[in-house]
Amino acid sequence: MTRPSPPTDIDRLRKKIDLIDSKLASLLEERTRLASQIIIAKELAGTAVTDAKRERTIIKHYLATLKHPIKAKRVQTLVKAVLELTPQYKTKPLRDHQ
Repeated sequence: MTRPSPPTDIDRLRKKIDLIDSKLASLLEERTRLASQIIIAKELAGTAVTDAKRERTIIKHYLATLKHPIKAKRVQTLVKAVLELTPQYKTKPLRDHQ
C-alpha cells in the first residue's frame, strides 16, 4: 500500500471520510426511525423492548460483514451506541460477545 503524500492526499481522504460520515448519519436516522416503530409495536404487544438474542445477532452480523477485522468488544460498543440512538430504547448492559 502506498503512503499518501501530505497535504493534498490528506485533504482528499478527509473529503471521502466526510462523504461516508454523511451517509452514516442518514442511515442512522433511518435506522432510528425504523427501530422506534418496532419499539412502539413491542410496547403495544406487551413484549420486552430489549432483546439480548437480537443484540447478539446484530453483533455477529457486523463481525461477519466486516472485511477487515475489528475487535468484538469494539463492535459491541458500536452496536450499543447505535441501539441507544433510539430514544425509546431501554438500555441494559450488553454482555461481552462470546
